[in-house]
Amino acid sequence: MRLPLRRSTRAGTTSPSRRHRARQAQATRHAVPPTLRRAAVADLTVATENREGYKRTSFKHWADADGDSCNARQEVLIAEAIDPPEADPRCALAGGVWCAGRVPKSM
Repeated sequence: MRLPLRRSTRAGTTSPSRRHRARQAQATRHAVPPTLRRAAVADLTVATENREGYKRTSFKHWADADGDSCNARQEVLIAEAIDPPEADPRCALAGGVWCAGRVPKSM
């Protein structure tokens, strides 16, 4: 999740924006108490795994829907990058920066 940042009065430091802090406070007010969450999870029924009828080949989850040589995974990596990676003609990706949590990660 990307945090909107604003510059503080001290040189080179950043902090979450006022709007982000307001959203966080609102989410905290409406959060489910931990004791209620634990009780709800304890009430869940755990079933035995059933793989009957499942065939991995039935799911084309990395398909190249638009025919540009980039599969769905590569398309998402490009779309969600802060600094997009370079793609060669076969869509092999190199470089790029993504935001993982609060810290941008470089690949």
